[in-house]
Amino acid sequence: MTEYIAQCRYNRSDTIKARVGDEVVWLEPGDDNVALSPAAARTFARGILTLADEVDGGEAPVKTDTRPKVGDKVRVLEDSANGATVKRGDILTVLDVNDHEVETEGQGYGGRWYLDHDKVEVAAPLADWERDMLKEDDTLPKPTRSRAALLDAATDLMHYSSTYTAHDLITLAEYLAEEK
Repeated sequence: MTEYIAQCRYNRSDTIKARVGDEVVWLEPGDDNVALSPAAARTFARGILTLADEVDGGEAPVKTDTRPKVGDKVRVLEDSANGATVKRGDILTVLDVNDHEVETEGQGYGGRWYLDHDKVEVAAPLADWERDMLKEDDTLPKPTRSRAALLDAATDLMHYSSTYTAHDLITLAEYLAEEK
């Protein structure tokens, strides 16, 4: 039979004992209160936990949600994940999360990438105080495309027009920058 005994730091004759009996953990105080040092209290508490594990096999591990959260930085785990023009190791900011995918900043549909959970890992989670600053309905601002990306988009759209000027491209790029 395993038992753990803690001795009072002020009166050595005062003890408290923990033991297993009848499928429960028994705590048996001595004649008086027992004052334990922090170290002795921790040792005694670990002993009680060990006894409890003997009785019921221990606590089931708590399953935690490891999915990224809004505002976290994620690292892409494979090139061209979900068809996005991303490379393994790219770091992106999470804008939204659902059961199937993580929505990040990017140059995909609506200026975002939609990547499966298994294609990314959390690289830099937000601290609790940073997460507290986000309201429930808050989303991070929509990322803006670079001027070069806007000009590329404008060039793609003007591709079928045989006559366009640099001014036309810039005007179209400015229009694309204002789209929501």
